[in-house]
Amino acid sequence: EGLEQRLIQYLSVVEEKLAQIQPNLQNSELIFCIYLKLNLSTKEIATYTFVTPKAVQNRKNRIRKKLNIASSVDIYKWFDENL
Repeated sequence: EGLEQRLIQYLSVVEEKLAQIQPNLQNSELIFCIYLKLNLSTKEIATYTFVTPKAVQNRKNRIRKKLNIASSVDIYKWFDENL
C-alpha cells in the first residue's frame, strides 16, 4: 500500500468521525479540520490557504463553535484526542 492510499484512508476516517460529531460541516470546514488534525500552526495554515493568520484564527473560532469545543480547551489537543 502506497503513502497516497494510506493518506486517503486516514483522511476518510477523520472525515467520518467529524461527520458523527457534526454532520453539517461543509467541505471547506472538513479540510480546515484536517489541517488542525495534522497539527499545522496558524501561520502554516495561512500560508497554505493564502489567507491572513487572523482569518485562520477566526475560522478556528467558528470551528470551535460548530464542534462545541470550549475556549479553555486546546483545539489541537481536542483534535488529537477526539479524531
